Amino acid sequence: MSKVNQLSLPLTCATTLALVTACSDTTTLETGGGAGDAPANPQAVAVVTPFAGIYDLPDNWSGNSADEAFLEIRQPNDAGTAIALLHDWDDVGNCLPVRPSEGIVYKDEFGDRVFMDNILELSQSVLTLQATTLTIVFQDLIDVDDNPATSEITLNAQRLGVMTVSDLGVSC
Repeated sequence: MSKVNQLSLPLTCATTLALVTACSDTTTLETGGGAGDAPANPQAVAVVTPFAGIYDLPDNWSGNSADEAFLEIRQPNDAGTAIALLHDWDDVGNCLPVRPSEGIVYKDEFGDRVFMDNILELSQSVLTLQATTLTIVFQDLIDVDDNPATSEITLNAQRLGVMTVSDLGVSC
């Protein structure tokens, strides 16, 4: 291989890497200077950040009296959108599922309300936070309370003093 070809290969790789990392079109909530990224929204970040944490949902969150689950809300990205993960404890395997239900938490465009979407059981929720208690208000579209009405449901979940979901138990 000639000396020119030996020098151009690292340069080509570095250029390609720079181009790939400058453009972001992923489904994760990463931020950066790439095309398609949501613009930075410091106000939304300030409103959503206090919600970050891991919460213990009440045992009857899904309509079953002893159904253990945890809601994880991650730190928001620069646009103020955070990933929410519903970890429904596997009673048979006595473990946390490897693939939790995933949704998003974000600030209302026109106010300071906080919403959570895309988690089937808790979709289109309004979130409020008082000290360490997260209140989740949602329409009962999947019949959590086992009645024919799709009335509004309110759940109160306590923030846990753990850093990661792996602190709650083994994964399955």
